[in-house]
Amino acid sequence: MDGASNTDRAQLAELSTSAKAYLVTLETMRALVEQLHTERDQARAELEETRTMLERLLRRERIRRFRAKRGRA
Repeated sequence: MDGASNTDRAQLAELSTSAKAYLVTLETMRALVEQLHTERDQARAELEETRTMLERLLRRERIRRFRAKRGRA
């Protein structure tokens, strides 16, 4: 019985080590996903700022061309 018990403990220890490694891997992946979501959100915010700036510049250019066409600067 003692031999079987030692074998069981060894298998449990090995499983425990594998489970810990798996949990570390999952936690690492979770952290990476969280980081990617943060970076994605930052990129979205930057894109929105860029679009707003571009729309403002295009509006100014349209106004400038309209005024130039009408003879007003």
